Amino acid sequence: MELLETGLLRASYRTGEQCDKPAFPASPYVLTDKLKPLPSTETERLRLTLDSKSLCLSIYDKRQQRDVTKFCPGTSENNSFTLAMAKGNTEQLYGLGQEHPAPGTTDGDWLKRGKRVAGSKYGNQLVDAKGGLVGNTQFPILYALGKDATPWSLFLDNSYPQNWDFHGDPFKVGVKGGDDLRFYFRVGESLADLRRGYMQLVGK
Repeated sequence: MELLETGLLRASYRTGEQCDKPAFPASPYVLTDKLKPLPSTETERLRLTLDSKSLCLSIYDKRQQRDVTKFCPGTSENNSFTLAMAKGNTEQLYGLGQEHPAPGTTDGDWLKRGKRVAGSKYGNQLVDAKGGLVGNTQFPILYALGKDATPWSLFLDNSYPQNWDFHGDPFKVGVKGGDDLRFYFRVGESLADLRRGYMQLVGK
């Protein structure tokens, strides 16, 4: 894991031969050449704590004096790489691309829906919607909000199909494919602030 000058955290959980490779190789999805790591696990805003046994990574907001979330790696029954995220005070979840499970509604809160699944074994798919086809298109950026929570975002630097489960605590995402789960995390002041940070990260 690394804290970056931009206020981002980037981390990587990996298995197999990936453990012998650079932790953060060049990515087609991220402007890595502009990311400069800090020699610390603490900034004016955040404190990171890594459990050496479980490899769970806890994130604490020093300004608001509260826990933000905790990430824990794992595997599912079908051998998918999983990442668990503590719910904390999260009340709303947005992002993750395009899906239209309930035609005629505009509420995109994934916490209410409970899950976000890949459209196909390749991740994306055109699906039937009452006589027409609409996209189930994955963009692996999640935004978490809450009245008494520190707003945060999570970007998975991964192109494999993803299945997200928000029914319990912790939330979980399973990634079917690859042996390296790399992600970028950021806290912000609002949804708009988090989105600006994401767009800067991916160069859009």
